[in-house]
Amino acid sequence: MQPGMEISAEEKAEVLREYNENVGPYKEMAKVFLKGSYYKSKTTIEEDRYGSDMETFIKAPMAEVKITSVANSKKVDSPKIQFPTSVKVVTEKDLQEFMLKGMAFDGDAGNIEVVDGELKAIIEMDGSYIKINGFDFDAELGSLDLELKDGRSYVSVDEINNLLGIELDEEGQIGIKDLENYGYKVIWDGQFKTISIYM
Repeated sequence: MQPGMEISAEEKAEVLREYNENVGPYKEMAKVFLKGSYYKSKTTIEEDRYGSDMETFIKAPMAEVKITSVANSKKVDSPKIQFPTSVKVVTEKDLQEFMLKGMAFDGDAGNIEVVDGELKAIIEMDGSYIKINGFDFDAELGSLDLELKDGRSYVSVDEINNLLGIELDEEGQIGIKDLENYGYKVIWDGQFKTISIYM
């Protein structure tokens, strides 16, 4: 905090209230989304040199991204600085659409698959799920009665109807992979044992 700046008790209470309303409810969901992610950084400072080694690994149901950065700066007597002549503005909506639409990580194949669709739900092998409602990151946590048979996952039609907000004209159980017969895309992540459903 800069010298001379003070935060009143009312301002602190307002910040805490905003945090509890806008961040707190999504903490557990974020842990599931980013399970396996990490960040490493090493900084070296010398008299005329600054070095930084950074590695960021983001593991999410939609994609797996690893960023490695090695930066070295040395003191120069007459620096020449050039600034970009053009920029691209990326909005929050652009980022949300990038994260939720068009990409899925295939854990078995070990690559990123392009999916022409919007992420609707992520299901774990214990039946717990995250239901995604549009690009506003309005998410809902819940659980299904998931059953495994011969390497395939099955749930009741009633539960899948409720999860996806649809009405399948079937009874009993349905294989989650069979949702592809109704226009969905189902991606299995063998590393983290999750099923992602896109439409």
